[in-house]
Amino acid sequence: MKTNVSRTTKDTTQSSDTATDTVAVGSSSSARLDRHRPKLAQRTLVRALEQSPAAVVVTDPAGVIEYVNPKFVELTGYTPAEVMGQNPRILNSGTQPPEFYRDLWHTIRDGHVWRGDFANRRKSGDLYWVQASISPVFDDAGGLTHFVAVQEDVTERRRAGEELQKAYTDVRESRDRLREAETLRDELVHMIVHDMRSELMGVQWTVSLVERLRRVPDNEAAVARAMNRIHDVVNDLLEMASAQLDVSRLEAGELPITRESTDVAELAARSMELFTLPDSDVSLQLHQNGDTRCHCDKKLVQRVITNLVGNAVKHVGDDGRILVAVAGDERAVLVEVIDNGPGIPPEFHERIFQKFGQVNPGGKDAAKYSSGIGLTFCRLAVEAHGGTIVVESESGKGSTFRAVLPRVGA
Repeated sequence: MKTNVSRTTKDTTQSSDTATDTVAVGSSSSARLDRHRPKLAQRTLVRALEQSPAAVVVTDPAGVIEYVNPKFVELTGYTPAEVMGQNPRILNSGTQPPEFYRDLWHTIRDGHVWRGDFANRRKSGDLYWVQASISPVFDDAGGLTHFVAVQEDVTERRRAGEELQKAYTDVRESRDRLREAETLRDELVHMIVHDMRSELMGVQWTVSLVERLRRVPDNEAAVARAMNRIHDVVNDLLEMASAQLDVSRLEAGELPITRESTDVAELAARSMELFTLPDSDVSLQLHQNGDTRCHCDKKLVQRVITNLVGNAVKHVGDDGRILVAVAGDERAVLVEVIDNGPGIPPEFHERIFQKFGQVNPGGKDAAKYSSGIGLTFCRLAVEAHGGTIVVESESGKGSTFRAVLPRVGA
């Protein structure tokens, strides 16, 4: 029995020594782990920064760069050696105004986080956009030690957004243009119907007159005049249709321009003959000065002058005076159609050259001032020759339409 007891005591003693050794070893390992934990955390933090998908910049409180990660190098093209000790302003693109940066620095120096987007410039000179978060870093005593900027490259995202916005704007503008076109179409239909109805009513009235005149003996002369009137109205309708088509073709650049050496003064004389009537008191005069030849499309220029003279005749009244002046110099030929009619208010000077631009001073003689495209045709035809056409006029002081046609190798 004694022997057993002694052995048991000895075994107990050995077990106690082993346990003590185990505790000692465990305490030693824990101490070593505690000592290495900060280093482990530091290594983990460094790896996180080095592998971060965002560019990271660390500066001192004065803004001097102390650290940049690989993503910064990839994004900017600058190596760490090139930026260490520099200020982040080396990336300044000039896109943001100075007050932008003043607000940024004021925010972070006051201890707040700044967030926003801005454009920087790479070493190559290319612009790029970042979404940035810039934070102050404080020590245990609350003192400012560093600033940390985390920047995500949003260049492609921003470009996609701009393209999307542009597409939206284009769609909206297309919709607005479609609405304008629909409005213009409605105005066009209204004005064409108005003008054609006026002309056709004249034809209807003249036909009725012819039927009555035929019942009266020896009235051939009156019948002939009435038939001529019908002929003139039909020509007017054909001219109206041609003008509509030609304006569309000129706007689309599809109307061919056949240039040849042409004496513009001769074209003016022919146009004036169309409006020289023996029973009219309207005075038509032609004045020519210098060489009035130019290289132009004879038919188009003829129609321009005819339109201008015809408008003047329509508005001056029975005792009106119209002067057509054609002059040339080494560069161009100038055509002026000057009348003593009612004039055109200045606010309508541009509008009358637009489609269906209407001018009706005082609301009188609406038929005379019905909207049309005659002056639109004149503008487009003159511009197709590289020239210009303008009007000078005031209410009650007559009008001067001035067209300049470049000589162009006449």
